Amino acid sequence: MSPDDIVNRHIKTLEARYCSFLLNCMPNPEGWLDDHIVATLRQVGTLWAPNTSRPPLPQSVTVDLGSTHSDLDALTCLPRQDIGSGVVNTTGNITGYRVLTSTDGGGDAILSEVDCGGITTRPVPTTPPTGS
Repeated sequence: MSPDDIVNRHIKTLEARYCSFLLNCMPNPEGWLDDHIVATLRQVGTLWAPNTSRPPLPQSVTVDLGSTHSDLDALTCLPRQDIGSGVVNTTGNITGYRVLTSTDGGGDAILSEVDCGGITTRPVPTTPPTGS
């Protein structure tokens, strides 16, 4: 696969869909990447630039349970669990959220508003709390 194919046929197509592209580069028997693979990856790095004009990710998520439930008593938001070089990665963590409930789809009752600690590294946009 050429660097142009990798960038223009794969990465750009997937970026518009908010997906990642995993390129499997197998090491040689000594455990190293061959020179031609390194050269291809270097060219991909030169050709690729993220599309900074694409719209942001969706700012709300709607979960329709199909009916009312009197026994639903918890909603858990699990942050990223990856740690690199002993440092917890907070890139993309949700910084706050608001839970709205409704029996008619109107989202008319605020059940909870949560501030998740004011993380400042590229947070995922969320619906702003009332009064913001």
